[in-house]
Amino acid sequence: MEISPSLRQSAAQWHALGRDCQLRGDGEAAERAYRLALELDSGYLRSLNNLAVLAMGQFRSEEAEQWLQRGLAAVSSWADPAAPLLLNTLCQLRLQQQRAPEALRHARQLVQLSPEPASWSNLAVALRWCGRPLPAFRAQRLALACDDPSAEVCQSHGGLDPQGQATRQVMLRNLGTMVLALNPWSEQGWRLMEARLACEPSHWQPGGPVPPWLGLWRGERVSHLHLWDEQGFGDAIQCLRWVPLAAQRCDRLTLMLRPGLLPLVQRRLALPAWVELEPLPEERPPWQKGQPHLPLMSLPLALKLAGTPAMVLPGTTVLVRNPAAGRERCLGLVWAAGRKPEVEADRHARTRSIGLQRLLALLEPLLAGTGIKLLPLQVGPDAAELEAYSAALLPTPDLSDWERTAAVLERLLGVITVDTAVAHLAGSLGVPTALLLNTPCDWRWGISNEHTPWYASTTLLRAGAWAGLEEGMQAWLAELLAARHSPAPCD
Repeated sequence: MEISPSLRQSAAQWHALGRDCQLRGDGEAAERAYRLALELDSGYLRSLNNLAVLAMGQFRSEEAEQWLQRGLAAVSSWADPAAPLLLNTLCQLRLQQQRAPEALRHARQLVQLSPEPASWSNLAVALRWCGRPLPAFRAQRLALACDDPSAEVCQSHGGLDPQGQATRQVMLRNLGTMVLALNPWSEQGWRLMEARLACEPSHWQPGGPVPPWLGLWRGERVSHLHLWDEQGFGDAIQCLRWVPLAAQRCDRLTLMLRPGLLPLVQRRLALPAWVELEPLPEERPPWQKGQPHLPLMSLPLALKLAGTPAMVLPGTTVLVRNPAAGRERCLGLVWAAGRKPEVEADRHARTRSIGLQRLLALLEPLLAGTGIKLLPLQVGPDAAELEAYSAALLPTPDLSDWERTAAVLERLLGVITVDTAVAHLAGSLGVPTALLLNTPCDWRWGISNEHTPWYASTTLLRAGAWAGLEEGMQAWLAELLAARHSPAPCD
């Protein structure tokens, strides 16, 4: 049935209202407006696409699939500017569903139909998730189409609205992770990672609050410096190594951390008397206090360590261990990364999670006859997997904050963990750790190495779709058991 121009205009108006609501974070109002647009024009591609995006944001993948398939069936010509949006979202959905090869196929089709920056960026992400870091890097450079991408970090790009400005910063951040995956010491990579501070559209709204990239400390001597916790707990624990160096360049340092980290830092990080710890405030963030400030992950740049050997000190521990802590004949286990509310972050978390059933199937034949017990260190929703395997594991200890967790870790023979904060904590304490990495893994672990200079006691065991871990695990266990220290039995 033909749709009259007046109805099409009305559908476009409802869609525009829905998009405004979506950008403001009101998903329910946006969905109502998009559905009203579809009542007037059942094949309005932009509304079908955005309904799929909303469904993906709520992890309703089946519903997102239905909206996308309806939209693809309604495409009359790929020359329609709205049609490639559906392919872009379908690529993202396939990544959310952990179907990376299909995502790559859609991304390549999208680049052929619409060789725009967003299409190249989509291809870059799909290539990275298929374990192809070099082509991913090249595709992301094509998406940005500039000679020196690091010069654009946290800088306005002409002609873009707040959403477009934020999207370009996401591309710059993604390029940074790709550079660092190839070379974790690259100064350019660390500079590009600064774009993470400018990935929210609200930061680009005219007349809005002070954005987090203004007033950043650049390493000069100051009277009062605020360092603040950001991103995940693992990132914060990794960055603690540089705090004492920053303290030498100020008369007073305020270190603002999430409450769960405060006892750990108070007891295990050697800091001078002029460093004060504070809980990270929920209101009036550090960059609005009018003092020089810096997020922890930016310390290598401010201290001019990025790209130099001084960035990492091999063979040293970041956190102080209790010398009286004995070692027990137990291995700690973590099988899942923490769940995330954002779609992309959750996708990374699920890719990093091996699951308890698969992990036990890997370990039980290798540990038979050794007398080694297994201690679960998993927290969050994935700890529910313990119910089916409680007979094979010791009771979960008190892990209510990171100091209590550290006290447990330093008594263990070793830790077997996926890429989550426990891996950083164990490495910072010098506890022997087998870090299980799926493909793709986080940039800080590189792409092929077995050891990491971040943590001398950590061995990287790499897998593709969690296959091929047996040989590496067997070698790590043999080395662990051959150590001259003879640990005491578990309680």
